[in-house]
Amino acid sequence: MYTVGLKVTDTEGLSSSTTTKILVGNDPPEIAFELKPNDSIYRDGEKVNYKIIVRDVQEGNTEDGTIDPKDVKVALTYIPEGKDLVNAFGHQRVVISEGRKIIDGSDCKACQASNEKINGRSYEEIAAKYSPLDVHYLVSKVIKGGS
Repeated sequence: MYTVGLKVTDTEGLSSSTTTKILVGNDPPEIAFELKPNDSIYRDGEKVNYKIIVRDVQEGNTEDGTIDPKDVKVALTYIPEGKDLVNAFGHQRVVISEGRKIIDGSDCKACQASNEKINGRSYEEIAAKYSPLDVHYLVSKVIKGGS
């Protein structure tokens, strides 16, 4: 990291200056993930066929062989809770869904658990009543304070 500065002086001798930090280094690589066939639905126990394409301005790419695919490390995480956004940064991360964070931070655990009955039905029992078509209805209930 470097600190660069600029000083400007006008014809009357008045001046102003500023500094900023710049990071000098490689461009970040582009990473593409292709499913084959292009099917975003995972079925338990099913083999997932995929291809990772890496393009790096300084190092080359996997398509033309300038980067050996054996040198590319891939870690996949299946998140059964839903469509949480997962960003791959080249290392493993523990990802907790937003819904799980909300539940864990609330007092709901006194009455309900994910898969066992406490005082009320489990979250899994409740979820089994609904389909993806019910999302707008359920969001509306939550916003209005319904149970």
